[in-house]
Amino acid sequence: MVKTRNKALWEQMQMPVDFHDMKLSTDIIFLPQPHAVDFAKAQEIFGAISNVVGLRRFQHERDRAVMDSPLEDKEVTSLALMKDRISFSTAIVVGVSSIDADQFSQNLKFVAEECFNRMNIPFSVARAWDVELLLSVSKMGSREVSDARRFLVERAMHLEGEQIAPHFGRPAQMVGMRFLFPPTPQSPDNSFDVRIESFARDPGYFFISNNATFAAPLPRGNYEVLESELKRAEEFVKENVTKFLLQFGGE
Repeated sequence: MVKTRNKALWEQMQMPVDFHDMKLSTDIIFLPQPHAVDFAKAQEIFGAISNVVGLRRFQHERDRAVMDSPLEDKEVTSLALMKDRISFSTAIVVGVSSIDADQFSQNLKFVAEECFNRMNIPFSVARAWDVELLLSVSKMGSREVSDARRFLVERAMHLEGEQIAPHFGRPAQMVGMRFLFPPTPQSPDNSFDVRIESFARDPGYFFISNNATFAAPLPRGNYEVLESELKRAEEFVKENVTKFLLQFGGE
């Protein structure tokens, strides 16, 4: 019985699992430059990137400029320029869809090059990534449990609902767990802050996020590093979270 279950689990782990990329974003952090984002420079950047990236609105404040696509779109892209960082993101705001990660990477590299050159940024000291994904509970091989809350409580935590609600006076609407993975000798420049939760709008999905930090210099012109870091941040959750959850999914 145990060998059969282990074999089935192994076979399932080899099958591709479909994730929905719901948000991809990065803060490209650099040494503060008090005069980096004046109105003329921000407007120049907006003019250079808006048509390529799909940005339509421009707003300038004293110490930042914000550009984004129309909020009525199901997928919203935004760029914020500040004196110590460039913040670029794309998020699904309506329904369960998926961002084209390759297109996001291409847009990000283009935006980074324009901003580094026009804002005269010599290098970035660190990047903070935010990767948010949805994963259907049905992909975890459990025919009995289709609710992410029950899966996490009963399968992953080995608890019952009755062990939670009496202590708080009400049942939990959302359930989750968090793991912080610090740098290692093999990967001294990065850390991962991973959350696995039930999705608030539909408990048939897990909501998974990875707040990844890469604390290594990125010189101007070396924009391929951004694509590599995004892949590492995505793979860390897609591969490792899949293996972690699958161990609880077998009947």
